[in-house]
Amino acid sequence: MKSFLLNIILLLAMWAMNAQPRQAEFLPHPDYTKLYRAVVKDGDTLILFKIPRVVIMPPPQFKSRAEWRRYWRLVYNVKKVYPYAQLINYYYYEVEQAMKYMDEKERKVYIKRMEKYLRQRFEDELVNLTVTQGVILVKLVNRQTDKTTYEIIKDFKGRFNARFWQTVARLFGNNLKAEYDPVHNKEDRWIEYIISQIEVGRL
Repeated sequence: MKSFLLNIILLLAMWAMNAQPRQAEFLPHPDYTKLYRAVVKDGDTLILFKIPRVVIMPPPQFKSRAEWRRYWRLVYNVKKVYPYAQLINYYYYEVEQAMKYMDEKERKVYIKRMEKYLRQRFEDELVNLTVTQGVILVKLVNRQTDKTTYEIIKDFKGRFNARFWQTVARLFGNNLKAEYDPVHNKEDRWIEYIISQIEVGRL
């Protein structure tokens, strides 16, 4: 299971390096400034800005002490894996810019070098993830990228590899096709609340 989770993370990060560039107005800049599209209407310049979503959620209500304990275990696990889900977006924005002007040969060399770096940097951390944390991570990747882990692996490594890793995942109680659904899934709703608290510094 440890090797499985490590390879999934590496595949996700490598997918991020090969993803298509997003629109320039949403790319972060090292000095934290951004360029946005704008239109002039009736003499006024209007910035076209993607408004970040705002989460307004009541705190979770617990029907039993067991449910309370389950929630706080979930808090621990989300805090453990959320940074890895954010890692995908980080590489998406940062690394694909470096590869945009490379030819196929240069890309292959660069990818190989980055894979080596990722293993050296994250292997010791990732081998300690639990099965439960792996399940949460797959959902958070879907939250961050709007794609399932299965789709990401298929895009990067092909359908055969995606099916192989899905088979391995199912053997360990995971599902790479799992989608994040805080509207209809109670645990995902808890996860969304936990993330909202993490992002404002309350957890």
